[in-house]
Amino acid sequence: GWAGPSHNFHERYLDELLRKAALFPQISSEVARFGDHERNGDEFNDRLFLLTFDGGPAPVSGNTDWLTDYLRKQKMNATFFALGSSLQNRVERSSAADVQALYQGQCVGTQGWQYRSHSHWVDWQSSITRSASLAQNLMPENYVPLFRPPYGQRRADSQGFFQSQGLQVALWDIDSQDEPGKLKADESAQRVLTLMLLWRKGVIVFHDTQDKARVALPMLLQATAQSGLGWQDCREAFR
Repeated sequence: GWAGPSHNFHERYLDELLRKAALFPQISSEVARFGDHERNGDEFNDRLFLLTFDGGPAPVSGNTDWLTDYLRKQKMNATFFALGSSLQNRVERSSAADVQALYQGQCVGTQGWQYRSHSHWVDWQSSITRSASLAQNLMPENYVPLFRPPYGQRRADSQGFFQSQGLQVALWDIDSQDEPGKLKADESAQRVLTLMLLWRKGVIVFHDTQDKARVALPMLLQATAQSGLGWQDCREAFR
């Protein structure tokens, strides 16, 4: 009963990876690395996974608040890649103390100032340094020197810049596809679970601005509760 659907999924997934590989490096993505300054969880131990969230923070009392609270209740942490503009808006609409409380116990990296491709953007360096500086000054205890490129797109010749800034590029290998117009919440959870079984280790990406993560994450944790797998501490992930 499961063999047919499993075959269909893996065939689609292979096509997905082959398409990205064919476009690389003209259109960069998470499918390959440009150098050792880029990390994607390949070096993790077997059955070890890191949770990450992109595109936040959401507006006050939104999905980011729910997810960070849920993770703390589960005694877990994740790396939240924040947009500088969204982080600044949260501070202005609440306070620095509220934002610090929001991410208590979690790690915060940067995704640049805006959610846009950093491969052909003239101001891509300023986008990264400005947002990294904001996150580090606002939350020195939570900040991790990691940049998550929106859409996985970054320049092939950017290694020198990232090394000069003390930053690593944090990619992923398990995409939940929880963005609007893609999978439903339960389908997103099933996709992540299937890819965890396939890769056996790695970096999982959700979006904390999307409602789907609030449904998919509890489903994922419930499905893996008795499996014996491990969740990577966000502070130790890419050291």
